[in-house]
Order: sequence, then C-alpha cells, then structure tokens
Amino acid sequence: MTRKVTLTLSLLVVYLLQATVIPQLLLYRLRIDLLLLWVVSYALLTGPEEGLIAGLLVGLLADLTIGFPFGLQILTKALAGFLAGNLAHTFFREQLRLPLVIILAAIVTQEIITLIFFGFFTGSRFAMDEGVLNELILYLLYSTCFAAWTYRLMAQHMTWLERSAYDRSENK
Repeated sequence: MTRKVTLTLSLLVVYLLQATVIPQLLLYRLRIDLLLLWVVSYALLTGPEEGLIAGLLVGLLADLTIGFPFGLQILTKALAGFLAGNLAHTFFREQLRLPLVIILAAIVTQEIITLIFFGFFTGSRFAMDEGVLNELILYLLYSTCFAAWTYRLMAQHMTWLERSAYDRSENK
C-alpha cells in the first residue's frame, strides 16, 4: 500500500475511535482529542508543510462533524501541525519525552485558543477556578497516556512505510 493510503486508513481508524469508543471510555466528562494527537504526531515525524496540510484536513473533518463553531478546529489543528512540524528534526524519532512535551503543549494551546475564541464571541469572561484547573490537569493526564500510544504507533508506522519504500526501490 502507498503512504497516502495507509495514512488515510490510520486517520480513519483514529476518527472512528474518536467518534465511537473514546466517549464511552472516559470518566469525569473528559474527552481526548485523538485527532489532535494524530496531527501533532504526524507533524513531528514529517515536518511543517505536511503537518500544516494534515492539520487543515483533519481540522476540516472535525469541523464538518462537530460543527461548533465552524473554523475553530481547522485553526487549532493547522496551527498545531505547523508548529509541531517545525520541531520535527530537533530529536530522534525513538525518543518519547520531547514529543510528549510538544504534544501536551499543543493540547494546552488548543484549549487556550478555544477558551479565548468562545469568550470573545459569547462575551463571557473566563475565570481559572479550581474546577477548571482540576479538569485541565485530568485532561492532560488522560492525554499523556493516549499521546504516548499515538506517537509510538505513528513512529512505527512511518518507519515501516519508509522501509517498504526503500525495499521497493531496491527491487527495481
């Protein structure tokens, strides 16, 4: 299979997990944005251009299905993909700590942008009280578990794709 086909299939699996399984597994009204984890992991492994394109496409998919407010998911995921992609060549693919920190920074950035966006358009003021802080900490803990899993799978997948492309070129 080609790289585009396998990446599209992996995105489809992540999307289906996001829409069906993840809402049933999580506690305390928390959600995990597997699509964001997928975009940032992909961008960290491929670079800013592909990260931006992946973020735009995944954000569009999320906006078309989630729908509130249209454009917010495109903005946050494209920004996350581009910024993470700029850090793609600052670490070895096998490392896990730095990618996890980058993914968590992307999550926090997305949440801040979302809060600012909703505050601006609804006219409400955001207050960082203890409940919001506790929810954010739990969200980051859940996300860390899923981020490690997502990044490792994506890194293995990209290594497999590169090896199979190399093998095909050797056989010609």
